[in-house]
Amino acid sequence: MVRPDKVNMHPHESILQLIWRFSTVSSRFLVIVLSVYSYEFKVIPPLFLHFLISLAHIKALQALDISSRGLEEGLTFINAAIHIFTPFNMADGPTRWRYAAAYTIEAIEAVVRIQFLFS
Repeated sequence: MVRPDKVNMHPHESILQLIWRFSTVSSRFLVIVLSVYSYEFKVIPPLFLHFLISLAHIKALQALDISSRGLEEGLTFINAAIHIFTPFNMADGPTRWRYAAAYTIEAIEAVVRIQFLFS
């Protein structure tokens, strides 16, 4: 579970990370549920678009070194579906720039969504 090249977290840091992850997932889940409740099936196209953007993001920035092409495509597809609820990094290596890119893409996506909502 612990890699020698990674800095280990202290218990209080692990608790803060757990709170952060729980808050991220629960807030997105709540927004999706309330959006479906309010807008019904009109929510499906933006969710599908978000899925496609996540798929492209994972493909571009988090490529895996797996010998089986089908397994890699399957994992990418599943991880893009998980990205609907929470961003995460599935590839080993430096994460700071990957998360910065992910949050930047999501911020742009949110601005575009809000603009369409109020126009």
